[in-house]
Amino acid sequence: MVSEDNSVKDNEAVGINEVNQNPTWTTQPADISLSVNSNYNTNNGIAADSDLPAQTLTCSRVTDNCSLSGGITVTGSGSGAATCHITFTASATPKTCQLTVKVADNFSPPGTVSKTINIAVTNNSPTWNPAPTDITISPNSSYNQTNGHATDSDLPPQTLTCSKVGSDTCAGFDVSVSGSGSGAVDCNLNFTAGAYYQKCSVDVRVSDGALTTTTQTVNITVNGLKNWTIMVYLDGDNNLETYTISDFNEMERGIAKAITNGNQDIQYSINVIVMIDRITGYNESPTESGGSNWTDTRLYRILPDSITTDAYFRSERLDDGGAGTGHIPNLGEKNMGAPAQLNWFLNYGKTNFPAAHYALVIWNHGGGTRAPGDILHSSIKAVAWDDTSNDTLYLDEVQQATSANFNSSSKLSVLYFDACLMGMTEVAYEFKNIVEYMVGSMHIGWAGSGALGRYYYLFSHLIGTKDESLIIPRDLSMLLIDAYKYFIENYGLNYEGATMAATDLSQVSLLATNVNILGVQIDAANKKAAIESLRDATVHFYDTDDESISYPYYDLYDFCNRIYNDTANGFPTALKTAANNVITSLSTAIVFSYGSDGNGQSYYYGPGSSTKRGLSIFFSRGNLIYGGYTHYAYQWWYTIVDTNALWPGYYYGLIDFCVSNANGTVEYWRELFEKWYDPLNLYTPSTY
Repeated sequence: MVSEDNSVKDNEAVGINEVNQNPTWTTQPADISLSVNSNYNTNNGIAADSDLPAQTLTCSRVTDNCSLSGGITVTGSGSGAATCHITFTASATPKTCQLTVKVADNFSPPGTVSKTINIAVTNNSPTWNPAPTDITISPNSSYNQTNGHATDSDLPPQTLTCSKVGSDTCAGFDVSVSGSGSGAVDCNLNFTAGAYYQKCSVDVRVSDGALTTTTQTVNITVNGLKNWTIMVYLDGDNNLETYTISDFNEMERGIAKAITNGNQDIQYSINVIVMIDRITGYNESPTESGGSNWTDTRLYRILPDSITTDAYFRSERLDDGGAGTGHIPNLGEKNMGAPAQLNWFLNYGKTNFPAAHYALVIWNHGGGTRAPGDILHSSIKAVAWDDTSNDTLYLDEVQQATSANFNSSSKLSVLYFDACLMGMTEVAYEFKNIVEYMVGSMHIGWAGSGALGRYYYLFSHLIGTKDESLIIPRDLSMLLIDAYKYFIENYGLNYEGATMAATDLSQVSLLATNVNILGVQIDAANKKAAIESLRDATVHFYDTDDESISYPYYDLYDFCNRIYNDTANGFPTALKTAANNVITSLSTAIVFSYGSDGNGQSYYYGPGSSTKRGLSIFFSRGNLIYGGYTHYAYQWWYTIVDTNALWPGYYYGLIDFCVSNANGTVEYWRELFEKWYDPLNLYTPSTY
């Protein structure tokens, strides 16, 4: 108690109230913004306490709703003051959340201060600066350069990576894309260009692990030769005119379908050049809107056209007198049965549309369309009848035109006879030094036409992988077999005994040698009647005895197989061995072949090593009589001799396979028939 003079009496006590001051923020924790996947490990917020003596202050996390893997850690302590340190790893995706941070002293109960802060996990897309640019390069050249730079504004800086999006479209080579950096990156493109002209592309982008730049398409142009120029000699100057128009449309639709299916490169790696001739009296349809029923000869470069509601040509006409690659004055009417015209077409195609590989399609009737009594035109090894000019291409004339443009060191890659009866050993032998692969039928070569026919199949099936426009000659010849098979089996035609085969002409010399040896052994066996009977039982490609004068063609495999497996006629071992050697040669020479059921044959389809068939052979039925003469008397054209030089007006001969040396011994296939059917050499040029 205090007296009146303010003194304290001895028996009175003094009361003291202890007061704890809460910590206060001297620097409040700030909201946090950071990039995805980045680490936050930073001092954020300072608190102090005015109490004396100084207390220990401790930072801690109260709560958060961020749901981060590993959580959020808040630490920090000090005497009278504390700096809060916040640690966490941001989420992989953008998000916003809240974190409450608290600082407490060590009083009991403690004094505290807290602060709720916002956390924003963000991600900015990297951007091009500059974007990659298009590339033009020479064939077989290497490209290994920086092409494109990207940056990212996120902090802390993120790792940026360059990559290729999907697959590039380049045929024959792959483009690699690489590059990485922190906050910025240079993209490197690396490839070695192919050997041929093409336009292709690669898609490039930069990623920070979550977001990417816009995808940039880099167009690549290789300034080289195109891989293929396919020259189609489309002779519709006859009763097949309607089908020339539909097959032309098939080509346009096939290329359009290939593009639809993803093979954009087909437009740049393949030229399809068509020379087409028409005639009056069979099809009056115009081939363009407002056009007329033209009947002359025209030249086109096939372009894609998917329209099926009309038969208009929407390809590039080349003989229009205009400007541009391959454009020439109007052709007018041309004789497509003349070797000079075929020669011109081949030279035109090579000169104006150079390529790494060339294919020639000869489209028309094949042999066997003339009556046997017409001696001036009974040479059944002919193709491409031009009715306006009353002319046709004989076998040697096709060889002349081809050899004027190709040779043993620069061969025509594929020769396709889209005609009947041209799949013969003799025909293959004619081109063995100037053509790599021949495709033809022993029987029915024509497979009909339609909106989705064999040419549609051929070009539309250059799809599926980016390299198919770079198809090699062997594979193109095989694809032609599949196109023929497809149409035969899927369009209700089902010709009995239809056939088609691709032949490797580098193997034909050995085949011819073994056929000649077979002829020698047939003669030596002295079994003429038995061989003739076996011959007539062999799969053949005529319907009547009279027709066999014009085309006595037999499946070479079937004939040899019958000899080899014969048990009734006592054929000597040497003959059977010779027959088997021919079969072995066929298995090597035939690349791929197809035959439908009928005409005495069973279905076959596959590589020559298994089918062993696809080429026919001439075998005269000279034991039969027609008009008072043996069949062989009408077959004077089956010779290497120029029959027109020997007998003016008798065309054509000059068949390279048909050798005779007149030494009195059978040494070649033809000499067997000379000995059997014209031993006195009365009817045919040369003898055995």
